Amino acid sequence: MFIEKDDLKTISVVQVINNLINDNDEIVTEVIEESIDDMMGYLKKYAHHNIFDKRGTERNPTIKKHLKRIVKYELYKRKDIQIDDDTRIDYDETRTWLFDIATGKLDINLPEKEAEPETSGDGFIKLGGMPKYKTE
Repeated sequence: MFIEKDDLKTISVVQVINNLINDNDEIVTEVIEESIDDMMGYLKKYAHHNIFDKRGTERNPTIKKHLKRIVKYELYKRKDIQIDDDTRIDYDETRTWLFDIATGKLDINLPEKEAEPETSGDGFIKLGGMPKYKTE
């Protein structure tokens, strides 16, 4: 996976993360997967497999930072407890950053999707023609 539970120690204390997930690592894994899927919706023009399939030092540090912010926010929200101001501000900044990427206001150094070959028409082959009518 692009990030693991252990990566979250840079944005929160391990004990807090364990408390948020009730020491159930499956919860954090599921929240990470959901958050990656959420981010992919904003990063439409980029090759997702070249972003989120990376491991270790190959990972884009900016994507990693913003993903961890989303995961932390979602873990707090899942637990239905008061979200601290720093977590909320980080989450809001990440959402704004993702929106700016999606709308083309910002760009990030990521591999873009390969252009799909252009096709014309609707892909439906029509044979024959209309019947000819006499005109007077």
